[in-house]
Amino acid sequence: MDHEDATARQALAIARRKPAHTAAELMTRPTTRSLLVTLGLIAVTGALPVQAKDPVPADPWEIIHAARELGDAEVRRDTLRDPLIVARSGSLRYHIAFYGCDLGRDCETLLFQARLFDPRWERDPPKPTDMDAWNATKVYGRAVLTASGHAVLEHPVAMHGGIPKETLSAIFEAWRDALEEFSDHIDFER
Repeated sequence: MDHEDATARQALAIARRKPAHTAAELMTRPTTRSLLVTLGLIAVTGALPVQAKDPVPADPWEIIHAARELGDAEVRRDTLRDPLIVARSGSLRYHIAFYGCDLGRDCETLLFQARLFDPRWERDPPKPTDMDAWNATKVYGRAVLTASGHAVLEHPVAMHGGIPKETLSAIFEAWRDALEEFSDHIDFER
């Protein structure tokens, strides 16, 4: 399976989720606009492989450049010594984990993840229904609530063979928009 097929399959899986809102309502959301830009770039790069001539490899030292477009970012290692980017988008902290790597490079999958906790939640924590409402209406970022009371937003990205720089930029923009919307959705004080 080549890179374009894997990326197209991921885009189709995202597009098949049924939102609970009308198309007009969804078009007004920044996350939806970013997703449509991402899907458009995927469609264009699939139709015109010359644009994907020099894809950005799934290498933390390459991906960090896109992360730094949103704010501070640095490459670290997780507890298993795999690469991990720790970053900020505005006041929101997140990280990007790398999976299926060959010696820390040529990774197959990225996992964007933000773990949010607000001390106010000790009195009035988010509820599983808040996560369900997010997941039912959003196509970018899956929300979960941990047993320790953290609200988590995560989004995997298939990187088999790398992706075009424009697509990577659109993914980061959609992630930023989803982070901001999610923090508002769960009343996280930034």
